[in-house]
Amino acid sequence: MPQSVFIDTEFIETPHGPRFISVALLPQSGAELYSEVSNDEAESLLKAFPNQFVREHVVSQLGRWPAVPWAELPGALAAWLDALGEEAVDVIYDYSSDFLLLEQLLQSCPERLKTRLHPVHVGYLLDDEDGKRAAAATWNAVEHVWGLSRHHALADGFALRARFETVHPPVPPPRNPRTIEVLVTVSVVISEFELVHAESDDGQLTISIGKRTSGVDWRSLTPGQRLRCVVHLDPTRTLSAELLSPSDPMGDFDNDK
Repeated sequence: MPQSVFIDTEFIETPHGPRFISVALLPQSGAELYSEVSNDEAESLLKAFPNQFVREHVVSQLGRWPAVPWAELPGALAAWLDALGEEAVDVIYDYSSDFLLLEQLLQSCPERLKTRLHPVHVGYLLDDEDGKRAAAATWNAVEHVWGLSRHHALADGFALRARFETVHPPVPPPRNPRTIEVLVTVSVVISEFELVHAESDDGQLTISIGKRTSGVDWRSLTPGQRLRCVVHLDPTRTLSAELLSPSDPMGDFDNDK
C-alpha cells in the first residue's frame, strides 16, 4: 500500500488563477517539507491583488518556521519525495489548488521524479464531525507548541493529517501465522478436560492435544511419550500429532516449515 503524503497550500486568488504563498507537505511519519515566498514577494502580491484576509491570517505568519526558499522548491520537492523510498505515494489534499501547485512544481523539477504520485481528494473530510474535532485539537496543539495558527500551511497540513487519520484509522497489518513441525514430549494427561499437554524439546513451547487433534487419540497417550506434531502458531493450535516409536530418529527434519 502506498505511503500517504498530506499537502496544504496558502495562496491569493487572482483573475489568472491562484498565486501561491506557502506550501507544506507531511508524510505519515518523518520530516515535513515547508516553503514560503519572501515577505517582499508576499507584499508585492498583496499590492497587486489586495486581500485583507490573506494579509491578516497568512502573510502575518510568514517567517515563523524554517522554510526552503521558494526558488529552490522544485529541486527540494523532488529530493524529498525520492527520500521517502517509495515507488508511489498517495498525495492527500482537501482543496483542488493544493495539487495544482504540486503539478506546477513538478514541471519545474530539474530531473524526472522517481516517485509516482496518486492524487487523492478528500474534501468530504471538511464535513465530518470527528474530523472537525481532530483538526481543532491539532490547531490548538500546534499553536501552543510552535506558535503557528490556522491558515499557516504547516498548521493546516497537520490538521489535514489528523482529520484523515481520525476518519480513516490505520489498518493493522494482517497477522502472519506460521505452521511448524516440532518434537514434543507428553508431560501431563488431564482426563477430565479430555486434554494432553506436551513440551517441545527446547522448552519454549507447550502444546495441547485433544479430541480434535488428528493423527492420534489423546486417550492413548501417557507422560514421557514422544510425538511429532504440526502446530499452527499465533494462536497456538495443534493440527496433528504422530506418536514416535523408540527407534525413530526424532529430529531429522526442518523445524521451521
